[in-house]
Order: sequence, then structure tokens, then C-alpha cells
Amino acid sequence: MPCDLSVDAAGRLILVHLSGAVTDRDIVAALEEILNIRGEQQIDRILCDQRAMESAPDTLGVLDAARTFSLGPFRGMRLAILRAAMPEGPHFFETACRNRMADVRVFDDEEEAREWLGP
Repeated sequence: MPCDLSVDAAGRLILVHLSGAVTDRDIVAALEEILNIRGEQQIDRILCDQRAMESAPDTLGVLDAARTFSLGPFRGMRLAILRAAMPEGPHFFETACRNRMADVRVFDDEEEAREWLGP
């Protein structure tokens, strides 16, 4: 399964693990599940680990995901992305989101990502 979601032990982060070939549909399903978890548990911090991802959605899929993440239901959420060996994809997503006032950053180091996400 290319997308696995859970909540960290402290109950403060939504953990998203992407692996293998990730499609546009996988991203849409992950975003829907993130909203479900947010609604049920009031968690607004996301740590997305893309380091095991082998291929990403195409450019339009990434742009669509950025548009979706920047919309009302996701407002106030913070997303830290641990990037895979494909650095251009996560940075394009980050730029597209930040241009739409969404709080997204790409990291190479998990500790830095967790610190940025805050309490």
C-alpha cells in the first residue's frame, strides 16, 4: 500500500508514510483521511515521510494536491514533508502551497521537521 496514515503515540501528529509508486488517487485518499483524523481527534500537524516513495504523481497531480491542501478544510494545518530522493516534487508542492498561504515545509532531517511542527 503506497499510503499509510496513523497518529503518533503522543496524539499530536498525523503521520503519513508514502512508499512505492504514489498516484494522484493515493494523494486524494490521504487528504480525505487527514481530514477525517482532524475532525475526530483535533490534530492539525502532519508529518509526511516520502523517503520510501519511488515515484510521485505527475506535475498536475501535485498542483491539484497543493490547491486542495490550501483550501478551507485544511486551513490552520501545518505539514512537514520528509523528502525522498526526488527533491523537485516536494519543493514544487511546498512552493505551490505557500503561494496559496498554506503552512508547508520540506525537510531532509526528521528532528528538524518535528521541531518546526511544534507542540
